[in-house]
Parts: sequence; C-alpha cells; structure tokens
Amino acid sequence: MRLIALLVAIAGALMAFGYTAWVDLGSGAEIGRYSVATVPAAPSGPTLTLSGADAPVGIYLTASVPDIAEKPAEGPATAMYEFVVRRGGEVLEQKDVSFRFTYPANDKALKPSQPRQKQLVLLIDPVDSGPYGITVARKGEGVRLESAVLSVRRKAVVADERIAPAGFLLLVIGGVAFIVMRRRKKPGTDPRPPRSHKWGR
Repeated sequence: MRLIALLVAIAGALMAFGYTAWVDLGSGAEIGRYSVATVPAAPSGPTLTLSGADAPVGIYLTASVPDIAEKPAEGPATAMYEFVVRRGGEVLEQKDVSFRFTYPANDKALKPSQPRQKQLVLLIDPVDSGPYGITVARKGEGVRLESAVLSVRRKAVVADERIAPAGFLLLVIGGVAFIVMRRRKKPGTDPRPPRSHKWGR
C-alpha cells in the first residue's frame, strides 16, 4: 500500500509541476523570439508568414523584473502592454496585457514573489496562410522591468487548467497516505528488541 501511495504522490507531482513546465517550455516549436521595449515607446514587432500547417499558433509575452526591483512608491506593481495582431490590413486582435507583480508583506522586500511571468496572449486557430503583423508597446508607468520578450510557437498546446489542481490534490493525498502507513505499527508487534535471558547464576 505504501508503494501505491508513493506512486500516487509522484503522479500528482508530475501533473502539478511537470505538465505545466512541459506546456510552458516544450510544447510545439518556436517560430521566433523578439525583445520588446520595457519602457513606453512606439509600437513595434515582427511580421511573420504563417501557414495552415502551423496551427494552432500561440503568441506569448514574458515580463521579468531585475534582481533588485523595489515596489513602486505609488500605484500598483504592474506592467501594461498594448498588443495588436494584423492579418493583411485587417486587425485580427487588439487587447491590453497586464502583468501584476505581488510583493511579500515585508516592507523591505526588494523582489516580488514571481519575478518572471509568462502569458498566452493569443492562440490563432485556424491559421490562414499569409503575413501576420504583431506590434507590442508598453503603456504608462509601473514596475521596472529587466526584460520583455515576445515569442511565437507553432503547434502550441494550451494548458488544461484542471490538471494542475488535480495534481496538487493527488500529491497531498499520496503524501499523507504514505506518511500514515509508514508510521502505523503492525498489530501484535513490539518495536523494542527482544530481551536476552541468562540462565543459571
């Protein structure tokens, strides 16, 4: 039974952490990666030629703060980007992408709890063959960023939001069951070593 509990805990850990990492890093193939301005500037970005065979195409934006990133004295610790995708002369998608960095309760904290954040901005599926123009620009003030990266992946996989919570649940259940079974004593057994009896004088 302990082996089963251990296997359940391992499966939960893979679902909770491994699946998310695989979707984040290993799903699909990268078409391109482009640096984005970390301060307000004119919109800029690449023009990519996509085909139907690339679908689904995922467009991601990653924002990172430096090693020492004090919380802004005024306003929330956020970074806002304006994101536009055009297919030919037509606007396919236009939206604002917001990153919110949460700082620990300690007033002296110099770094948020998640200094690197990645968001799926748009999933294009199906894909009409042709050129796609992508422009990104930071809007307003906010937290100081070290880098902002736009990445585009073909055959992208969108994470199923139900898998990670289910994995955490299995991890807890398996871990608790393993510990309980390990500590439980077998009935009729004495953990102390048997006494040696000496006969005679």
